[in-house]
Amino acid sequence: DRFSIWQGAVSVIAKYPWLGTGPGTFGHAFLAVRPTGYHARPEFAHSDHLQLISDCGWPAFITVAAMFITLLVSGYRIIHQDDSRLRIGVGAGCLGALVSIVVHSLIDFNFHIPANWLWVSVVAGLLVSLDEKHIARRRAVGIFVGTMFLFLPLSFY
Repeated sequence: DRFSIWQGAVSVIAKYPWLGTGPGTFGHAFLAVRPTGYHARPEFAHSDHLQLISDCGWPAFITVAAMFITLLVSGYRIIHQDDSRLRIGVGAGCLGALVSIVVHSLIDFNFHIPANWLWVSVVAGLLVSLDEKHIARRRAVGIFVGTMFLFLPLSFY
């Protein structure tokens, strides 16, 4: 079933690449591009990545991906600030946890479960709290402000 759903999600993305179909509308948009022989109406794309692109478009996906990559790169720099075994161990655990949920999100809809959002927020907060040199804070603010100015005109479209 997932392959049929993913095939439909790719068709939705091809139809609405810039702004998507709107948050929470995947089930309705899927009906118009449903693969032949598939009769179910899924609520989710069973891939958070495909779901985000189909619901909100490529600009939103690129923004989220850029923010996440910035978090990972900053986290890597945080754990290499010095030789603190506590910082390295806890930071590496946080990085591993964040990467694992994003990889799992390729084939499931983890980020549509509020407990998973809370868990990711706590892990990301723990990782950033290890930052004594404020590496992550400067980068996060820069990326956030940059993407807001870049994609703000799209919100008026």
